[in-house]
Amino acid sequence: ETLGRTREAIEDTKDGGAADGDCVRSNRAVICSVGGGESAPPEIVNSDVKILEQTVANVEYTLAQARLEFDQDLYLSQPFLCGHAEEECSHQEVPEGCTLCDLTDSTAACSTDNCCSPLGVDPDYCDNPPDFVKLVEGVPSEVVALREGETKYFRFFVGEEHRCQPFYISARPYYGTVDLYMARLWRAYPTGGGADWRRRTQFFNYGKASLLVCPTHTFYGLGTYTLAVFASVDAEFHVELSFPPADSLPLPPPEESIPCSSVPDSVMNQFAQTLPNGAEKVILCLEDGVTTTINYGGEYRNQLTELILPVPKGCHTLSIAVTTPYGGADPDLYCLPTNPNAEVSSSNAAITSYNGYDDQLLIRACFDEDTYVHCANQVFSTGLVDHIWSSTAPVLSQRLADVTPASASFQQGMAAAVGVVQNGAFQACADFASDCNFWISYPLQDPLAYWPPVYNDEVIEGVYTKPYPPEALVEAGLTTVNPRLLVINAFLTKGARRIYSIEEFVQNGTFAVIGVGNVDGEPVILPNDGPRNGLLGSFNEYIPNIAVSNLTVRDMAGECSYDSFLSHKAMVDDQVSKVLTAQGVGAILPAQYTIDSLNAAAPRETCVQAARDLAISDLVNLSIADARFCQYDIDTSPDEFANDPCCNGQLEATACCEYDLYQVSEQLMVENSEVLEADCGIPQCATTFMDDLIRAINNLNDAVQGCASGISSFRGQLGLLREELFDSTVRYCAQEAGLGKLHAGIPCGSDADCPGTLSGCDVANGICAVESREAIENDYLACYAERIPDFVVEYMRENVFEGFDQLVQRGTDKFLEVLRKYYSTTDCVSTTRALDFTQSNRFAFEIPFDFGGITGEDCRAILAWDQGAHFQFRPPIVNEKDARVACPDVQCLGDSCRPNERVCYEFCANDFVEVRVTEESCPDDLRCVLGGEPTDCNGQSECVYCPTDGSDCVLAPFASETECQENTVCVLPSGAVQFGLTDEECEALDASCSEECAGVPTCKAFRPFLDGVCAVNGVPYLVPVAGMVGVSTEEECAALAVELGAPTSYHRCSDYALDECDWGRAGDFSVLDPIKSALECYVDSYGPCPDRESCETTGKCSDYEWHTTIYRDIPAPQVNRLAGVCMNSGYHEREFLEGYPWCWSNDVKAPIGCYPYYFPFFTITEPECTDEIITPDSHLLHQRWMSPATTEEECLADEIGRKGCLLPSTTYEGNVAWLLWLNEDDCECRGGQFRNGYTWSPGRWRGGRVIPLEWRQFEAQREYEWRDDALDLLALENAVIQGLEEQFLYNVKSETLCTSNLISSQLGTVVCDCVGDDAPRDTTCYFTDLSNIGVEVGIQDICAGVERVLKGPSTILRFYEWSVTRGCSLGQLSTLESSWFATSRSSAKVSFQFERKDQPDSLVVNRRGAVVGELVGDGAEVVFEDPEIVQVFEACLLLDELAVAEYEDFYPILDVGFSTDSLDSIVPLDFDVNIVQLQESNFLCSTVQVSQIRDGTDVVRLFPILRVVDWTDVETDYFDDTTEALIYTLAVLYIIDFFLLAIFLGILIRENLRTRKSMPIVAWIAVFFVVLCIFRIVFLFMLVQGEFEDDSLAEYALFEIPTFILFTIVIMANGFWRKLSRKSAFFVNDTDMQLWVMVGIAIFLIWLLYAVVLIIYSEVILDGFDEESPCPGRVAASNKDQEDATRTLSIVYQSVVIFITFILACMFWYSSYKLFKMTSKGVSRAKQFIFRIGALIVSAFMLRCILFLIILAADFESSIYMFITLFLTEVLLMFLIQLEFNKRFYWRIFGGTASRILPSGMNLTMTRGSTGGSQMGSSTPSRSGSASLSTDLSAQMDD
Repeated sequence: ETLGRTREAIEDTKDGGAADGDCVRSNRAVICSVGGGESAPPEIVNSDVKILEQTVANVEYTLAQARLEFDQDLYLSQPFLCGHAEEECSHQEVPEGCTLCDLTDSTAACSTDNCCSPLGVDPDYCDNPPDFVKLVEGVPSEVVALREGETKYFRFFVGEEHRCQPFYISARPYYGTVDLYMARLWRAYPTGGGADWRRRTQFFNYGKASLLVCPTHTFYGLGTYTLAVFASVDAEFHVELSFPPADSLPLPPPEESIPCSSVPDSVMNQFAQTLPNGAEKVILCLEDGVTTTINYGGEYRNQLTELILPVPKGCHTLSIAVTTPYGGADPDLYCLPTNPNAEVSSSNAAITSYNGYDDQLLIRACFDEDTYVHCANQVFSTGLVDHIWSSTAPVLSQRLADVTPASASFQQGMAAAVGVVQNGAFQACADFASDCNFWISYPLQDPLAYWPPVYNDEVIEGVYTKPYPPEALVEAGLTTVNPRLLVINAFLTKGARRIYSIEEFVQNGTFAVIGVGNVDGEPVILPNDGPRNGLLGSFNEYIPNIAVSNLTVRDMAGECSYDSFLSHKAMVDDQVSKVLTAQGVGAILPAQYTIDSLNAAAPRETCVQAARDLAISDLVNLSIADARFCQYDIDTSPDEFANDPCCNGQLEATACCEYDLYQVSEQLMVENSEVLEADCGIPQCATTFMDDLIRAINNLNDAVQGCASGISSFRGQLGLLREELFDSTVRYCAQEAGLGKLHAGIPCGSDADCPGTLSGCDVANGICAVESREAIENDYLACYAERIPDFVVEYMRENVFEGFDQLVQRGTDKFLEVLRKYYSTTDCVSTTRALDFTQSNRFAFEIPFDFGGITGEDCRAILAWDQGAHFQFRPPIVNEKDARVACPDVQCLGDSCRPNERVCYEFCANDFVEVRVTEESCPDDLRCVLGGEPTDCNGQSECVYCPTDGSDCVLAPFASETECQENTVCVLPSGAVQFGLTDEECEALDASCSEECAGVPTCKAFRPFLDGVCAVNGVPYLVPVAGMVGVSTEEECAALAVELGAPTSYHRCSDYALDECDWGRAGDFSVLDPIKSALECYVDSYGPCPDRESCETTGKCSDYEWHTTIYRDIPAPQVNRLAGVCMNSGYHEREFLEGYPWCWSNDVKAPIGCYPYYFPFFTITEPECTDEIITPDSHLLHQRWMSPATTEEECLADEIGRKGCLLPSTTYEGNVAWLLWLNEDDCECRGGQFRNGYTWSPGRWRGGRVIPLEWRQFEAQREYEWRDDALDLLALENAVIQGLEEQFLYNVKSETLCTSNLISSQLGTVVCDCVGDDAPRDTTCYFTDLSNIGVEVGIQDICAGVERVLKGPSTILRFYEWSVTRGCSLGQLSTLESSWFATSRSSAKVSFQFERKDQPDSLVVNRRGAVVGELVGDGAEVVFEDPEIVQVFEACLLLDELAVAEYEDFYPILDVGFSTDSLDSIVPLDFDVNIVQLQESNFLCSTVQVSQIRDGTDVVRLFPILRVVDWTDVETDYFDDTTEALIYTLAVLYIIDFFLLAIFLGILIRENLRTRKSMPIVAWIAVFFVVLCIFRIVFLFMLVQGEFEDDSLAEYALFEIPTFILFTIVIMANGFWRKLSRKSAFFVNDTDMQLWVMVGIAIFLIWLLYAVVLIIYSEVILDGFDEESPCPGRVAASNKDQEDATRTLSIVYQSVVIFITFILACMFWYSSYKLFKMTSKGVSRAKQFIFRIGALIVSAFMLRCILFLIILAADFESSIYMFITLFLTEVLLMFLIQLEFNKRFYWRIFGGTASRILPSGMNLTMTRGSTGGSQMGSSTPSRSGSASLSTDLSAQMDD
């Protein structure tokens, strides 16, 4: 089965279904008439529980997921139960004279004539029908997809066959959520304000788009219905229409029931009480199938009505409903108390339902005995409510596997299961938009644990609008649907201060399945490990329960599949790519949530667990910094628990749980080498990856070494940044351009109050004068272009500007042109009033839906009015006119306005929404600014004063232009004008203060917006009251006198003296003065300031309306004024710790804390205002007496109650900023901003002002014009927001990238080589391309003028405002794990070696290649998109403390190193560094100049290192001192030999050039010895300098060449001696060509051997056995095969060499012996010479054989041994031989007996004379060669 068939099944059901027993069935729905049947109930056949800890959407959760598999398919059910369902229906007869019109067929002729309808028929049904879809009973509609804000219409017909039947109309979601609006025929387009039935997400109904329509509803009837489905977010759904069986109504009575008369008084009265308002609590006993109707009055609003349901023993399906006959009341329903000792309530109920209006619950259960089920009803909107429960009501059942996955959790599966622990409850999920922590999910074999989303107000909406991820898992074959599986989820936010935990729930908890059964309605049977009357009392009495401890608890079921892991990883990678390319919070958070959810899915989680099994969990004591830690137990330390904000959530409103270090014991993983060796294909490599994986898992949630971005509230923190940026850009520029805070102008009292760009203060209007809309736009745009940060400009260039416009530099006029080009819009603009935006594109407050029966403007009139009480407080605004005076319309050109008028909007369910105008709506009326008709402006010129607000100009009494220019006008604050006054006279006229002064008692009206009353014959006439406009101005009163023909008078409270201000006549309250009682006059202590001095020393704090209480007791004719009020902090519910505190009872939110709203709480006196108070419902409030401030210092004082904390998570609500009751330290601890809650308005003395007159020509003009080039301030604001979001969300992208890559990069390798069932477990699991070893963990846009942080698990890069010279550059951070630099690779050697010194295996080297340090942490790789503009940043690199401790004795200096692309070395940078400790981690920090280390690339690679002090001077020592001395000594000896041989050759050459004799044979031997010395000298010096470290072939070639030169010498010497041993061919001229051919062949073969060995070593061994490491850098390459092959070659080669050496030695000995025998019998000098030469060569070569045999057999390296070998067999040999050659030369030098000295070997020549004879040592031709040989050989040899 696949999820896709859910959609496919829609088509299958359109032909209807078949009957099956007592149920009407289709393959999508089952309607059962009764609950319970004869079939066996479902029983568990398999079960398990898994516990997960996961960070999802930046919140850490702990979740337990139980999977219960039954022996039957499972079904979800909804009851068809309405009030009065047991009665015959009599009020729905079709009226005579009308027809039931079926208008659902859009192709048929449409006529609404004579159609039956409650209020007539909308003509749009036929004349202008919308596109709609026809619904058919039992047949789901096509699947519909809507974008946010779109609506889809449906119609269906209810005919006679369904008379008096309830029906369900349901939008079953696939994703997203929709609102339902439904009406009868008379409304063609049902909407939020015009619908008979509605289900909205606005009131906690997320995804629950389902309506049960009851026959008792006012508008229920037969005929055509219209359904509007509105997508509040992107959504996909289908619609179902369902009716119960026709014969199921009226409800059949149960077979047996318990009458209420049998219910004991102890049950009925257990929770009886008198309510706080004096009314008695309603307690109802409801009999099975009998409706009880209650008309709830105002005294029962928000109060609980207890419902007792007597249920007989046996198995039953209980349907419970509270419905509203007329759709007015709004009851909520709670059932099954989890604490039997307390009344049922929203917090003490296992299951709840709080839909708007009607609510139903269903319980399937078996009862061992008669039971009294307890429920409760709470009415939020009063009116008639029907209460009923029934055991025989029909139900709508659907197979769990056939519902949509979203509907299984959001809609049909609500209240299906509940979990309970001893001291708290996991309530069944009533709505996902509230704190839902227990729910069922779609029955996938491997379900997604975190889908549907756990409650998170940051992402809930965005996540629900995306396709359901399980569908992708099913399509990928990674899981299947199991129709017999029930998946139950329970979660808690990790660290939440609750008194129970997931672990406690698993160990001690109980959960029950309440709304799930089989096809026959039988409830599921769960094992019960205790008596039903157990710890939980009544809850266990009748609910079959299962203790989780009975289930198999495991971390994750299933085996790790490598293929599934790869498929799953591809899905996650796809989501990661979406995150990286997403723009805006709405796009990025859903993708991030999906990633987090998928990462907890089986394909990955099984592999994570399998990898964990490769390690050992070790209990480690850690110091952790956490603000969520509570160190006290509520049972053992209740007082400490209560006073610690880390424990007691109620303290959150006034304190902060500070970050603190505390010790915890945590299970951390360490490597298990034995398991790795057994399970992994290449364990050496797998171990290194496992180490990295362990570190990643252990540190994943660490605030420093993990991937956390530090963002606790995405929207909240983004909101704070947005407000800061708005303050410095758009709001600042609005002020500079004259728009002001609310785009209504800048209040002023003088020119000094206005920006210099404006033309001064318009005293008549009290605002700064602005010339025109065009001037506003130009000033605003110029300011905006100057003040927006570079990242906003970059956003525009990348996303808005096109072509060459992207290249225009800011700060130029061209840039302003480009801005206007792209940020202009069509708009309706006032031509005469610069600040008139009433017809323009704007933002305004709107009431989008009914709110308690109050709509539109009326909501602003409800300031406070309780007709049932005995007081009035803040009297109501009684008409629209006064409402607009008190609460002027806020018309802002953008979204940056922050109206903070508490009196106006606090009781309105309002939104600050965008209003876009059209050309058609733009008025085209003409206007004459002189007043009157448009024709009055006919081109004439007049001398006028024209107010700056665009109102009508005033004609001046001057007829000429000259006279006009010479005169002025005095404009008074009232707007009146006078001519002919001097400046002094004008300024003194009508002067007043902008604020009232304290200590000036004044008689005022109680209603501040009631100017006065009009009296006719002394009696008030038409006083404005609720619902009436009345006469409210003096002009209207005067006009009334004419209308009535009777005298009228207008009265104000200010007309009365202070002692006459009371309501009674002359102080006698028994006789009320009708005028003053209508005005409700009273004496206030504030009044008009008498003079300029007192005005300018006064002012008003905005706390006045909060800290001053004015109220009237209705029975007593007296207004009371309290100067001061007891403000309080509000409180936090334990389950709702984020966001605003709640205000108790009917208190209201104040700018800081809460305001006591209702009597008598606001009359608390200062002594009664204690620091703390416990409310009747046990909430802790902090209080403070706040008196109205009279000075600026008091108003802005730095104290609690005047300053508060703006938290990231509570930024703005309803466009108003609310502050929490926190001090500055606690605010900083909570990550908020400490700011003033009130503002001070200084007094301004305002009198008349002299204004020049102007001469103008007047033409009638259009008051508004339609422009296509109006500056779009909203678009400019959005550019700021979008640029900021793009910047801000790089933190989220970094976190997502890091979290995804950090573990996956290692986990994939471990799964491939160790744990995957179908994994290859070979070298393909690893990669050898070291150029791509970085793990990308961070991304950030680095911009000029903005500080930025780019963070990874081991790196923190901080960029300053000046780090970037201009614009922005994207920076990408990757981690270079130190494990990649653990080893280096060396080749095996074939020649005998000098003993090398062990080198440090480190890549930290200087420029000379010498090792100078060690890597002590992971490296960082940063790639800049535009590196040329990035110049400096601070880099902090995490130090590996173990590595530092290991190497700091050898390398004492901490430094930063860098590497090039090859990553083959790390070179110190010699930076100034410092250690920064973050929590328990040490970071090495330094300032980095990018240009110094970029090395010509776009990449910067940095590493934390330890190094030696003088690191630049260090050179590599390849040999120890002894070996180095031996090598140098050997080299010197070779040099000596070379020098001595060179002397011999030099003298020989000189003599031969002088005598022109032939070169003796020994000369060529000496030449070869010289060449041998040269090679040896070069080799030894190169060896000691390390030139052969990376080139084994060169080392072999150069080392072995002298060996073969020596062979060549020996072969030639053998040939020579063999020649001399022949009597017939003693001289060279007599050469035996065969002998010399053999010598040549022998030399050739020797060098051929050299070439063969060289080729074999190069091609076969070095290349053929070049075994690369599967994970180079991590594990050294295995040279074992190469070493074995090299040793084999060495043995063969050296054996051949030894053999040849032995043969040559023998031959030489034999030749010498023969030559010795040929000489005279005496021991002549010739014999001695031959013997010595032969003895030397034979001895040396024989010794060489012995020494090489020893080193081969012992297989060792020894420098001394090599020194001795080369010294004896080469150095000493050459020295002794050259000594033989030069013996006579040395004797003559040291003896001084020869004037002409020649070496001994000079005479050993072989020449041919002129006659062809051979001669030795003589130039005289021989007469007879043979005779000469026999007679002169001895003499010749002696010579």
